[in-house]
Amino acid sequence: MALPYIRKFHGKTMVIKYGGNAMTDPELQADFAEDIVLLKLVGINPVVVHGGGPQIEQALNRLGKKGEFIRGMRVTDAETMEVVEWVLAGEVQQDIVGFIHKAGGKAVGLTGRDGGLIRARKLKMIDSKDPTKEHDVGRLATSSRSTRAWCARCSKTTSFPSSARSASATRTRASTSTPTSWPPSWPKC
Repeated sequence: MALPYIRKFHGKTMVIKYGGNAMTDPELQADFAEDIVLLKLVGINPVVVHGGGPQIEQALNRLGKKGEFIRGMRVTDAETMEVVEWVLAGEVQQDIVGFIHKAGGKAVGLTGRDGGLIRARKLKMIDSKDPTKEHDVGRLATSSRSTRAWCARCSKTTSFPSSARSASATRTRASTSTPTSWPPSWPKC
């Protein structure tokens, strides 16, 4: 019974986290993209937030760089950040956009750097054993502004897909309609 959910969420922006096995299995990738297009067709505005940990780890390994983690968070120096941005924006994001297009939708991927979409503050990790001790995890950040307003404004100002993500700054929004203007009028953060 999908109708009650369609009625409830019609016209709303829905943020969807995309990761794990769904990102590595081609059949699941295609199914995911079809679901995103379906959401848009029933009047829901999907925004896809994606990860890419395994792909980042593979790229770092190819470069001979060992990933370091503190409490599950990747320590990200300048060189690692370059790899993270390259993998997420240049590889993973483009795959997602391609699958959505293949499923009959329209999508564009942007990073948090594009148009200053995300404002963030440096992330420090509290030591799990000594709460008075902080760990510097490098170039990781947490959003200092809610992206909810940004998502809502993007879905109203344009029908063109857009995106953003915190530390690695990659989010993709899918659309099945034609853009009315480009660039959209981005919110002031």
